Formats: sequence, C-alpha cells, structure tokens
Amino acid sequence: MTDLVVAPAVTRRLENVTVRMPAVTTLRTAGAVTRPLENVTPPAKLVLSLFPGVDLFGEAFRLAGCSVVTGPEKLFGRDIRDFHGVPGRFDLVIGGPPCQDFSSSRRGPPSGLGVEMLRHFLRIVAECDPPAFVLENVPRVPDVRLDGYQVQRFDLWDAECGGRQLRCRHFQYGDRRGWICRPKRQPVTPRGTVRGAVTRQVAVAMASQPWQNGRSFRDHCRAQGLPGSFRAPGLRKRALWWAIGNAVPLGMGLVAAEAVLAAGPRDHAADCLCGCGRLVSPRAVTATAACRKRMERLRRGGAPGTPGRRPVVTWP
Repeated sequence: MTDLVVAPAVTRRLENVTVRMPAVTTLRTAGAVTRPLENVTPPAKLVLSLFPGVDLFGEAFRLAGCSVVTGPEKLFGRDIRDFHGVPGRFDLVIGGPPCQDFSSSRRGPPSGLGVEMLRHFLRIVAECDPPAFVLENVPRVPDVRLDGYQVQRFDLWDAECGGRQLRCRHFQYGDRRGWICRPKRQPVTPRGTVRGAVTRQVAVAMASQPWQNGRSFRDHCRAQGLPGSFRAPGLRKRALWWAIGNAVPLGMGLVAAEAVLAAGPRDHAADCLCGCGRLVSPRAVTATAACRKRMERLRRGGAPGTPGRRPVVTWP
C-alpha cells in the first residue's frame, strides 16, 4: 500500500529570526522507509543569450523549456566589450552578432564591427566553456572556429518553419562532443516562398531597411511571431522596428531551438555530407541539389581561409 503524505509547514524560531520551513511532499510505502517523491522534473538547461535585442531567439529557447539569461544589449546602453562570461554555469550560449557588414543589402565598405563582434561572441563562449553554442546571422557571415568545438553550418528559410517571409537566416552550431542538429523543415511547393525567393534573388537580409517593405508596424510584428501590439519600454518606434526586424522570426527560432536541444551523434550513413542536418536516401551523400553545389564549392575552394572559401573568424 502506498500513501502520499504532505508534511505541514513548520515555523521555527532561530535567535529572534522567524524561519518558515516549506511543506515537504514524501512518498510513504508500507514496510519501507519514507523517501522523497520520485520522477521530479529535471532542471531546465541554462542558456546565455548574447546580442539579444528583443530576444526572440532567446524566447524560442524559453518556449522549448530552457531558462534564459540575457547578456548586455546596445539598445539599452550596455556594451558587450565590458561583459565577461562565468565558466561552468551555462549549458548553452546563443547569440546573433550584428549582421550589417555581411548583409547582401549593405551599401558601402564594411565597418569592421561585424568581425569584432563575432570575436567577442567567441571570447564569451570560451570564457563560459559551455558544452555547445549557437551563432545566428545572415548567410554571408564568416565561419567561426573555437578550439574544442566541432561547428556545423545550416540555413533555415522562414517558409520551412511555417512563416510567410522571403527570409533566410544562417546558424552555426558548435558542440564539444561533435554532435549535430537536424532541423525539422516543412516541405514547400515549387511556387512557395523558399524557391521563389531563390529564383527571384530577393534580398534575404531585409531587416537592414525594414520600414521600406511597405508593411505596417502591426504586420511587421506579426510576421516575426509577435503580437501586433508589441511594445518594448524605453525604445522609440524606429529603434523598435529595427530591433524586431533584426530578430530571428519566432517560428524559425523554435525550429532551431528544438533541433539544438535534440542534437545527437552524426550518422555518416544517414546525414547529409554538407552539414545541413537533412537526412539522405540510401547510397546518397547529399540531400538536395543545393547541397551538392555547396560540396563542390568546398572542394574547389581548398582549405578554410584560402581564396574561394568563406573567411574564418577565430578566438583567440
């Protein structure tokens, strides 16, 4: 026979200080000693979100069951350069450093801020020393390298995540165990958003000039997964529009978060060779024509950092 017993709260007086002990739930089994209640939910993963902005990416991890701590944000007068990580506290570090230097819609020469902020992201990851990290940016962002981590690159289109924007975001997932994540993409039709965006060569970094796309502020919020009445105290409307436009759409963030939390060892027989996280058919090594082209570019380009390959940003 098993009884569920809840011990009442106890008030105890210690040197003129009243301490109220919380109620304790125990499981009492006939013929056995009393023991704590089992099957307690394990603690959530603790995530550090860098360059948060309005933190839709962090919100995606919250909705996926994580506890999220935000780092300093320029919009509120804080500087990432003055921030230092705490070793051994975080299970995951995520972040989207400024993307303007790498955007396809950039006008003029790069400012150098993009690479600098990538290095600060890597610096904080190295200081925190988490089991894994996730970098989010635009597709033209350089590769990042950090000793001890194997890095996987993959892109997500908004339409693959249930959205309706002509928008692509790029992710780099670093894992100490060498694990990879496999995003669950939704299929799209030949006339759908993803292929249409590719064939028409629509600029994917539309966040750079969000007020020029003819949408109202309410529609702008809804396209990103926010309520149309969303407000952020302390931000003027134009700054808020920028912050929302630069964020990861919430639906896309959820797809990425679920893939990261379900990461596992690489299966060389089933995983696409390009690292996109798609599964391949028997005897195939790549999942799509785009994956094959990506592998061809890698073969022609030679080692990382040589002409024909993406730039590489490292720390230290």
